[in-house]
Amino acid sequence: MGQCRNVFLFSLCLLAACSGGGGGGGAAQVVAGQRVGVAGGVLQLTTGELAGLEIAVPPGATTAPVQLTVATSFAQIQPGFSNLSRGILLGPSPREFALPVAVTLPFEAGRQGRAAVVLARQQDGRVIEIAGVTEPDTGKVRFQTLNFPAVYWVAQRLLGWVTTNPQGVFGSTPGFLPLQTGNRWNFSNGITITLTASAAEPNLQGVTVFRLLIETPDQNLGLYLRRIDSPPFAYGPTDVLGEYSTNGGTDYQEIHDLSLFLPAEVTLGQPMLSVLPALLYQPYGTAAPTTSATTILRVLPTGVPPLRTAVGRFDDVFQLDWSMEARAPNGARQSAAVVMTLARGVGPIAVQVAGIAGVLTSGTVNGQPIQGAN
Repeated sequence: MGQCRNVFLFSLCLLAACSGGGGGGGAAQVVAGQRVGVAGGVLQLTTGELAGLEIAVPPGATTAPVQLTVATSFAQIQPGFSNLSRGILLGPSPREFALPVAVTLPFEAGRQGRAAVVLARQQDGRVIEIAGVTEPDTGKVRFQTLNFPAVYWVAQRLLGWVTTNPQGVFGSTPGFLPLQTGNRWNFSNGITITLTASAAEPNLQGVTVFRLLIETPDQNLGLYLRRIDSPPFAYGPTDVLGEYSTNGGTDYQEIHDLSLFLPAEVTLGQPMLSVLPALLYQPYGTAAPTTSATTILRVLPTGVPPLRTAVGRFDDVFQLDWSMEARAPNGARQSAAVVMTLARGVGPIAVQVAGIAGVLTSGTVNGQPIQGAN
């Protein structure tokens, strides 16, 4: 497994960068309320700090009258984001609506330097990014939802998300790693990365997964990914089910504990540390594991300037610098350090493995040739 495993481990942290947690929302102060029946209705604020806020409930969204409420709270500090509004608590919460409710939130446009996003702290403390957000007017954002999390606030992204859901139920901003079978990225150092779906991988009991395969001129290595969408307001989380290699004498398959769940509802901007238990199958596809191991990942995502490649310029990018170490029960260690640059809606556009750097020369995402800006 030696050299192949060293190079391979880099791709594992791509999804480990999606793990983390939430926080508190502070005391709330109710500023408005309105009763809405089964025929629907609209709550609007035209004066005060939240002027421009609107909640539009369509007919049939509720089977009984509900009391809509608006309260102010504290916006949580999220690494990788700069807040543009204070926290806004909408009620009733928790409550599920039968049809999407349209929400418009005001924010301080004078501090805006990038597209506005909406963050929400859920009842369990997790912070998610709302999908399908638009800016219908200066200082306003709009989205649709089937329920109200604990606290909303408007922010702008400093770094970004590593999310694999390219399209939410009401539309969403494409993620930095689109998952569509047939995607391919070609790099100047001879490395190619491909993405395909499979329901026949050994030791995965028929689970449909995406195979993210990284190939160099003399070896290959891959990662098993499984997306679980949770519409309409959150990007789907992604399970990392394991990795594999098919290189003759170094064939192996590493399957992580399937109960391990790596949520995607966490922003970037801080170092991450993840420890993953795993079963090793060697050679690849063998029916029983040969040993078990622990993979330790350390990840540091950072913002970087726009990058120009052979297919054009990419402006919304960030860089992942990471190191990792795998420890087998016998004490053997495998380690690697890798740098990868990801572009929104495109995926990897630059990669550096074992000191060898390459930039994107061509590729296909969602059936279309990759093209950057001129």
